[in-house]
Amino acid sequence: MKNLKKEIQKQVEEYCVQEEMTDVFVLEVRLEKGKNLKVFLDSDESLTFRKCTRISRHLEEKIEEGGWLPEKYLLEVSSPGADKPLVNKRQYPKHIGRTIVVETAIEKIEGELLSVGPDSIEIEFIKDRKKKLVERVDVAFDKIKKANIIITINSKKK
Repeated sequence: MKNLKKEIQKQVEEYCVQEEMTDVFVLEVRLEKGKNLKVFLDSDESLTFRKCTRISRHLEEKIEEGGWLPEKYLLEVSSPGADKPLVNKRQYPKHIGRTIVVETAIEKIEGELLSVGPDSIEIEFIKDRKKKLVERVDVAFDKIKKANIIITINSKKK
C-alpha cells in the first residue's frame, strides 16, 4: 500500500480524539523492509506505556482488517527516545525549564527554554561566564534546524 504511512497516521489521529488520548500525537511513521512498521508518538504531558499499548492494539486491528501488511509483520509503537531531536512544535512546552540546544543555519544556542509561543521559543543562555552576563533570545520555529533537550540527572551526595 503506497500511502500506508499516511493511513497509519490518520488511524492514530482519529483514535486519539478519545478522552485520555487527546494529548498524544504522531511524530513519525516508518515502514522498513515492507513488514516492519514503527510508529513514534509523543504527548503533551506524558506518553505512558498504557497509551502506546492501546494505540498498538488499535493499529493491529486496522492492519489485519485491511490486509495492509503481510501476515507476519512487526509493529512497534513507542516514543522516539530522550536523545532524539524535537521535530514537532507540540514537543516544546513540556520542556520549559530544561536545557535545550538549538541549531540554526548561523548559530548554536544552549540554554534554558523559558517559553514557547506560536511562532518561536525563548531561550536564556550565558553570554559571558566571567562577567556573568545572561542573555535571552527568541528563535523562530522556521529557523530551527535541530533542537535537542539535554538530559541531566540530579543527584544529591550525602
